[in-house]
Amino acid sequence: MRSHKYNNTKITNRKKILDSLKVDSWAFENADNTLKADPEFMLEAFKIDMSREQHDYDYRDPYDPSSADRKEFFLEYADKTLKSNRKFLLEATRLWGISIMCADKSLKADREFIMEAVKLSGTAIEYADDNLKANREIVLEAVKCDGLALAFVDDSFRADREVVLEAVKQDYSNQYYPNSSFLSMIAFDQLFDSSVNQPPCALQFADDTLKADREVVLEAVKNTYGSAFFFAANIFSADREIILEAVKPKNCGSTLQMANDKLKADPELVLEALKDDAYAQALIYADDSLKANREFMLRAVKLTGTALEYADDSLKADRELVLEAVKNDAYALRFVAREAHQFISDELRSHDSKYKE
Repeated sequence: MRSHKYNNTKITNRKKILDSLKVDSWAFENADNTLKADPEFMLEAFKIDMSREQHDYDYRDPYDPSSADRKEFFLEYADKTLKSNRKFLLEATRLWGISIMCADKSLKADREFIMEAVKLSGTAIEYADDNLKANREIVLEAVKCDGLALAFVDDSFRADREVVLEAVKQDYSNQYYPNSSFLSMIAFDQLFDSSVNQPPCALQFADDTLKADREVVLEAVKNTYGSAFFFAANIFSADREIILEAVKPKNCGSTLQMANDKLKADPELVLEALKDDAYAQALIYADDSLKANREFMLRAVKLTGTALEYADDSLKADRELVLEAVKNDAYALRFVAREAHQFISDELRSHDSKYKE
C-alpha cells in the first residue's frame, strides 16, 4: 500500500529512484523532471512498478472487485512529451495495455496508433476514440488479441457474429486470466458479474441472439473452462455435448447445476464431470437416484474419494464402497457412517502391517 509521500527534494540519480521504486511508487514523485521525460528511464521504472504491483495483486481475492481498486497510475507522472510519444506508449502498452489511457487525445483518435495498440493488448480499445471503437477492422484485431475487448467496443458489434465468434475463440483457454496482462486482470474485476459469480468472458457481452447460437456457445464453453455456459441461453441446458464440454475441465463439476433434470440423472455425464473434480461438486447437483445407486457411487468414489460425502446415507456404511473412498482420499473418512469406522480402522491397520512386512 502507498501510505506516505516523500519530501519535495528532486532527485536526479537514476539508480536511487529505481531502487526506491522497488519499495514504494511514491518515491517517483521525487524524481527530477528530466527523468520523467526520459523514455528509457520511464520504461525501466514502469517495469519495476509493475513487478511490485503485480505481486500485490497476486495476493488479493480475485472474486472481490473492490480489492483491485487502483486509482493511481504510474504513467500519469510521465512528462507530457512522452504522452504523445508513439514509440514510448506502444512499448508501455506492451507492458500494460491500460498505458494508452495516458496517451494524448490525438493519439487516441489515431487509427494507425490504436491498431498497433490493440494488437498488443486487445482491451486497450477501451481508451480509443469512440469512432475507432466503431471501426470493424480495429475491433476484429482487438478481439483476436483478447476476447474481453468485446466489452469495450461499439455496441453494434455485440450482434456481429464474426466478431463475437473471434472473441469467444480468444478467451482465457490457456490461463486463468485472459491475455496474461495486468490490464486484463483489472478488466477481469471491473467486468465481474456477481449475479452469476463467474469470471467474465466474451460471451457475457454478446447479443442475446448469439448467446442462443450453438456454434458460438460451444466455442465459448471450450475456451473458458465451462464458465461461459452461465451466460448462454437456457435452451442449452438440455444439450448434452455442450454440458459435457462445460463440466469436463478441472474442478468445474459445479457447472452441472445448469443442466436440465434429465442430464443431471445421466450417469456417464456425471462421472465425466467427476473425473477431474477433487471436491466432487458435480454430485451436489446430480439427481438423488444416482447418489443412492451403489454401482454408480462405487465408480464415483474410485474417481474421487470425497464423492462419499454426497452418497445416500444407506451407502456410507457399505464396507466395499467406503473402503474404496478412503483408499482414494483419506479425507473421505469424515463421511463414513459411524458403524463402519471400526471396520475401516481394522482394514487400514491390516494394510499397514502387510506393507511393513
